[in-house]
Amino acid sequence: MDVRAGEVVAPVGDNGAGKSTLVKVISGVYSPDEGDITFGGRKITVGGPSEARALGIATVFRDLALCDNLDVVANLFLGREKHRGGLIDEVHMEKEAWRLLRTLSAKIPSVRIPIASLSGGQRQTVAIARSPVGNPKIVMLDEPTAAPGVAQTAEVLNLIERLRETGLGRDPDQPQHGRRAGRGRPHRRAPPGPATRPSSASRTPPPRSSSPPSRAPPTTSCPHAPTGVNSMADPSASTVAADPADERLIRTRGIAGYAHLFWNRLRSGELGSLPVVIGPVIICVGFYSAEPRFLSSRSLVSISQFAAPIGIIALGIVLVLLLGEIDLSVGSVSGFTAATMAVLLVEHGQSMLVAILAAMAVGVAIGALYAVLYTRPGVPSFVFSLAGLLGFQGALLYVLGKNGTINLPSDSFSVQFTRFEFLSPTMSYVPVVLIGLLYAGSQLLTIRQRTAAELSTPPLALVLVKAGLLVVGLALLTYYVNIDRGWSYLWLFFVLLVVLMDLALRRTTQGRHVFAVGGNEEAARRSGIKVGRVYFSVFALCSMLAAVGGLLAAGLQTSVSRASGTTDTNLTAIAAAVIGGTSLFGGRGSAYSTMLGIIVLQAIQTGLNPVGVDSSVRFMVTGGVLLLAVAIDSVSRRLRTSSGRG
Repeated sequence: MDVRAGEVVAPVGDNGAGKSTLVKVISGVYSPDEGDITFGGRKITVGGPSEARALGIATVFRDLALCDNLDVVANLFLGREKHRGGLIDEVHMEKEAWRLLRTLSAKIPSVRIPIASLSGGQRQTVAIARSPVGNPKIVMLDEPTAAPGVAQTAEVLNLIERLRETGLGRDPDQPQHGRRAGRGRPHRRAPPGPATRPSSASRTPPPRSSSPPSRAPPTTSCPHAPTGVNSMADPSASTVAADPADERLIRTRGIAGYAHLFWNRLRSGELGSLPVVIGPVIICVGFYSAEPRFLSSRSLVSISQFAAPIGIIALGIVLVLLLGEIDLSVGSVSGFTAATMAVLLVEHGQSMLVAILAAMAVGVAIGALYAVLYTRPGVPSFVFSLAGLLGFQGALLYVLGKNGTINLPSDSFSVQFTRFEFLSPTMSYVPVVLIGLLYAGSQLLTIRQRTAAELSTPPLALVLVKAGLLVVGLALLTYYVNIDRGWSYLWLFFVLLVVLMDLALRRTTQGRHVFAVGGNEEAARRSGIKVGRVYFSVFALCSMLAAVGGLLAAGLQTSVSRASGTTDTNLTAIAAAVIGGTSLFGGRGSAYSTMLGIIVLQAIQTGLNPVGVDSSVRFMVTGGVLLLAVAIDSVSRRLRTSSGRG
């Protein structure tokens, strides 16, 4: 079977004849049992979806292979993200998304809503519109009209006609496309035999020079090159994003528009950080009524200082939960790595730098081991992390030896940094000003870029008001904590990690791929994402953050003992992530919410201690809060599903 540029070839056959299998063989999802694939005049072996995309083979799979938790823009460019300054260029991708959808006469209300919010026909449209991204040489559609209704089927057939006009080789695998296809190719059911999949067919696109200039296929096939999709665009088409349903345009209607938008989000299950914001307010009111000292500046400084180590461990838990996995051993890993640092520093006379780097290297090695266990033999994360919880707890006891406790020198960097280093009253306002300037600057830059791209923008006055309120609020809080000791270096280090983690998750390719794998692993793999590398990086980073948290906790306690990381560290870190809004089902979560979650848990502990409540009650209260957070997550997920937001 040959496919030439500007041609629509429709393989036809009975159910089970192997049409879908043939598509998956050519796209690299399956390995062929026999037969050859010839592409561009040479025989090739497609080792996976990423190699197929590198060759210029684009595929629209029967199940669409879309990530419901990501929006339209993210799905269109998944695996082929555009960048500016090392970060994802959301503005450029949104502009090109509108260009693609408009060129194909697609009817999508907004490109910034999750795929789960779209109808079956609209999802099909997004999947087909994604195929020209990266300028492929051939596009295959695996039964693109199998699911939609009559109206959506007609829309898909029109899209195929438009794609043929661009000069691409087309292979719509669906019998009813015969009236659209230039040629049909029978595909008969394979006879019974030991092979479970039919062999692949030879596909030889002719040289580009054999086609008329106006119908020549695109020339760029490398999936990593920052090539555009202008070959699909109509030069006469306007680039203005006519997007009346876009939430940014709704916001321009004023306070009423914001209230309406906020209420619709709540009704559809998009609770965001609302529960974890309301939680601290309720806790503060309750504990303040019982003990006014709870809201003293000393109490707030203590909460922030002791929340940081476990908060850092919780950041690693967020990454693992985003993949829909779990790590039950972070507490044991934190204690074991802290013991490694203490032994090297105290008993072997190594420098603090060497001891810290060695402990972090041990954490990375543990995460790498977890990734190998998950990706190679396929051991579930619950199993190997439970084994790690017990194993590294035993390793902690072995490293500490008979004494069971190692005291850190009081003048060591670890102890000084975590317990005694605070910003001066004057310097404490510098981060406040920097945060305000960075927020306002980033928002103004986004407005400028979106205006240049003729896309909708938020009101400038609203951005300035938000920036002003942020600076004023942080300045008042800073003034209040300065009554005691002010902001500790430890807390600022934690906040810096939260900001960097949020930036990495939202604006980098690796972060986007973490959300994609957590939302739909198979869709991510078919988009060319190296799923194994994502798991490796997440597990390694989670264990490394556990090591960092353990080192900081050891500094706060000025020692490492047999109890380090083995009490409630595991559950507290997991609870902070879940209470902060990270879904146990994968694909949803944020670093900022986790910071609020650990503040809630630390506030509970700090508030119960002064009123003389036994530790047993604290555990029960923490368990109740965790149960409530999981229940809210489950209800929110049901609301999103029932409202079509996934």
